[in-house]
Amino acid sequence: MSVQPTREQFRKKTEQGNLIPVWKEILADQETPVSAYERVRTFLREKNHTSHTWMLESVEGGEHIGRYSFIGGHPRTMIRARGTVTEITEGATTTRVTDTDPLDTLKAYMSRYKPVHEPALPRFTGGAVGFLGYDLISVFEPRVPVIQNDVIGNPDMVMMVTNAIILFDRVQHTMKIVANAYVEGDPDAAYDAALIEIDQLCEALQQPVGRVLIDAHRDVEPVVPDSNTTPDEFRAMVSKG
Repeated sequence: MSVQPTREQFRKKTEQGNLIPVWKEILADQETPVSAYERVRTFLREKNHTSHTWMLESVEGGEHIGRYSFIGGHPRTMIRARGTVTEITEGATTTRVTDTDPLDTLKAYMSRYKPVHEPALPRFTGGAVGFLGYDLISVFEPRVPVIQNDVIGNPDMVMMVTNAIILFDRVQHTMKIVANAYVEGDPDAAYDAALIEIDQLCEALQQPVGRVLIDAHRDVEPVVPDSNTTPDEFRAMVSKG
């Protein structure tokens, strides 16, 4: 299985930017996005039980599953925000940014990357993947007050920047294993690091995964919601606008 681009082509692409996709394509006739994700998740968790993973499905028209599924894990950077405090964790180093819009902090961090477009790949080949919580609405709508009584304690934003992802192609029945090589100095060192990332994901995709049959119509106990406000308190908040 050949890797694209070649080392010489990679060196040439560094003239266009500092984030260059390196990839290998393999057949996926006997795989599904979910089984591929489970293999990657299990493999990474065995190496590091705190390893984060994710899977994105593309949808067209709101109902039909799109061509690609995207699988990633083992992020090089974790970005977490609560209120106006954002923490950026890279390896064992955490940097705290205070009194700043978390989205501005995220944008400033991502500005270091100058991606090189590759026509053979879909538009999305990596970036910051995660979630924006509802309470982050105060960033978009300053009129909305920041909730002081946080009964859950979850971050308002969590983003992961991964070194490599898997692009599952339902049309071609293939998987493209893409490592985004970040060139900070020596292009050859960045290329070699990308090859290691690709080999690691190839190894993960060869791991056995246990299969558990789940009844699609099994009986479950109803969940009774536990609200943090009374009906009267909620009506008062709605009336207040």
